[in-house]
Amino acid sequence: MPYPSDFLTEDETIQRAFRPHWKTLIIPIIWTILVIVASVLVWNLLPDGWPRWASLVALVAGWIGLAALPVTRWYYTLYVLTSERLIVRKGILARTGMEIPLEVVNDVGFSQSLFERLMGFGDVVIESAGELGQSRLSNIPHPQKFHSELYRVREDRTKVLSGVSSRIDKDVASLAQLAELHRQGALTDEEFKQQKARILDTID
Repeated sequence: MPYPSDFLTEDETIQRAFRPHWKTLIIPIIWTILVIVASVLVWNLLPDGWPRWASLVALVAGWIGLAALPVTRWYYTLYVLTSERLIVRKGILARTGMEIPLEVVNDVGFSQSLFERLMGFGDVVIESAGELGQSRLSNIPHPQKFHSELYRVREDRTKVLSGVSSRIDKDVASLAQLAELHRQGALTDEEFKQQKARILDTID
């Protein structure tokens, strides 16, 4: 389930998109195996009739709750790192989401136990300005790699925003200078309009 490109801004690109680590599927897989074994036993040991079918229906219902739903939740949980923000989407029918603009990320950390290092997953903790504060992302595949990648993309975003800010400041100063020259009579009305339109075009 790739992240829809329609939800991205014009210049925004996806750097990485992934689901939680596959370890979240271990328990549902175990339940699936147990339900299959139990179903075979029920089919072979119980006589044909309503006890057999009622037991099979109960096993299927249990499998849906213990295995199918967790797997579906895993599938519909998506982490997306773009050139502008970190996006988290969760939910099957009712969807929830969180977006953290990269420019408000103050610090990024990760944690792994020995078992988690061996399995290749862990938690990533993001400190950001504003209402979000601290956000913990659990069961992230290769959290140290993601930690470094998030830092790199954040630095690239900071450079882009710094360049945009500097260019806007320069354009504003140019407009102020044009207005002063026009006020002094060094530029005609037509020349002032042309120069002003040229600068505004570069801003757009």
